[in-house]
Amino acid sequence: MEHLVPDTLLKIFTNNDTSQPIYFQIHVAKSLSEPGKKRLLINDSKWCVNGIFKPNEHQKELENFKKFNIYYSDNYHLATVNSKNFIIFNTLKNIGDGPTVDKDSFQNLEHYLKDHPEINKYEKSLNLANTTTNNNHPTTTHSPSPSPSTNPQSTITKQNNNSSTTPSNISSKFKCFITIDQISAYQTQWSIKARVSFKGDIKTWSNARSSGKLFSFNLMDETGQIKVTCFNAAADKYFDIIQENKAFYITKARVGVANKKFSNLSHACELTFENETILEPCEDEAVAPIKFNFVKLNELANLENNAYVDVLGIIKEVGENRSFTSKATGKEFERRDIVIVDETQTAINVGLWNKTARDFNLDVGTPIAIRDAKINEFNGKQLTLVFTSIIVSNPNVPEAYKLKGWYDKEGSLGNYTNLRSTTTISNNLSSKDSILERLTIKAVNEQKLGYDASKPDFFTLKASVSFIRPENFSYPACSSTDCSKKVIQQSDGTWRCEKCSLNFPTPNHRYIMTASILDETGQMWINLFNEQAQTLIGVDANKLLEIKEKSPTALKNYLNDKVLYKEYAFRIKASLDSYNGQDRVRFQVLSLSNIDPSIEADVLAEQIDKFNF
Repeated sequence: MEHLVPDTLLKIFTNNDTSQPIYFQIHVAKSLSEPGKKRLLINDSKWCVNGIFKPNEHQKELENFKKFNIYYSDNYHLATVNSKNFIIFNTLKNIGDGPTVDKDSFQNLEHYLKDHPEINKYEKSLNLANTTTNNNHPTTTHSPSPSPSTNPQSTITKQNNNSSTTPSNISSKFKCFITIDQISAYQTQWSIKARVSFKGDIKTWSNARSSGKLFSFNLMDETGQIKVTCFNAAADKYFDIIQENKAFYITKARVGVANKKFSNLSHACELTFENETILEPCEDEAVAPIKFNFVKLNELANLENNAYVDVLGIIKEVGENRSFTSKATGKEFERRDIVIVDETQTAINVGLWNKTARDFNLDVGTPIAIRDAKINEFNGKQLTLVFTSIIVSNPNVPEAYKLKGWYDKEGSLGNYTNLRSTTTISNNLSSKDSILERLTIKAVNEQKLGYDASKPDFFTLKASVSFIRPENFSYPACSSTDCSKKVIQQSDGTWRCEKCSLNFPTPNHRYIMTASILDETGQMWINLFNEQAQTLIGVDANKLLEIKEKSPTALKNYLNDKVLYKEYAFRIKASLDSYNGQDRVRFQVLSLSNIDPSIEADVLAEQIDKFNF
């Protein structure tokens, strides 16, 4: 036990200091109901105390765990659970074997601190926080909120005089402080201090059983996040009070099992605010600041699709907020794209959605930190925000000050490599880079592109169109400018769009085409939507349908003359699809262009010159 130093554990509590790395032995361990979570009894060769390890963003699992081994941690904090002191470990590193010991051979630190409260600075800090809460913070009440379409302002007022309790003795009910990761349905008394990391809009519902309204928000502390929902009267009471990045003391909220259908947070539980719930604002210093584990932007190119990362960057571009309708669900969405850069001379697109997109008002040149940004792979790497994501502008961290200084000095004038384009070949399919990175159909099949169900593959190839299916190459679509939904012919001969609730005398036909392409190595079936098919055919779907209606021969002659057996460069997305219970790869054309013989010849000549004949 050469690594162990007696009194290490004692000093953590007496100094209230968790900044120093520690070595200890785990001599008792018990697996809890939550996967990967363990309750521990640890010692420093003299004192023993309770500990907990739970999988988190810093360490997903406790690898090669072995009882009686020596462990090291440089990321931990103190917590009180049911009046007992715990050390909560975010990281644990197995150092090596330790001796087998009896659990009764150490002094119980919990009992010692209870007998000597005057030396327990950690306990004193909790008492001070409670005293500050009692003296300085009134309780919050709120009149019914305005409708969601208005722009409500925060209001914090004292509780109504008709209440039987005063702000002081309400605050005294904040007892048994725990961290968010310790919240469970088995605890009857608990309080937390947490920061609002996300706030949603008020939503309404109505069905055969009931109707009402709700809004949800996320709370976070240094250990994680948890979802909170307020229904009906609670939604009216708390909607204006809850504001993003504000910190609160909270107790007496109902704990339930998290409904993963409506939340992608990792916490197994979620909270509901009820009449008995008590909430008071607290000073920012009372809640640990958001912690980040930053990844440089140039490293994102090598990370897996759908991974979650923390990034730090300077806003380089801010796009317009735009609305669109999901083809799959018909729901309206809002999206705004911004571009951030860092000192690696890398730029990446970040997609903001709905309320975040609508309310975004930061200027170009502002440093921002993003926690839990999700990596997407569509036309290259990009980031998108999800419900767990957090944006902090001008973060108070050393990395942000350093990055801002670099940007002001030289970064604002620099050239950047944008991951959205460089990982997918140039948008110009006739460029030298695009030509050099082309694949053949045989290579696509040998590399099994598109067979990974977790992410699509993208590639470019040069091929000739050998056949276009003449039947069902288009569908009758809505004639509205911003709608492409299929329309249904009515008994009176008009065409109705259910989405727009409008009837039209004629439909606007749009392409949904299947074609066969060939190169010197093989054949492939591809799918083209309206824009890509129109580029290939040269006329819109209405015109091609007119040609087909003249006679099948006229359609055949047009395709033979204008399209078939001509070479094109295709940019293709390969993804796994399921049809009648069978998995197959679907090849979707994203863009295409004619072959430029001059550029092709120049590139070929450069490659021949490399052989030094």
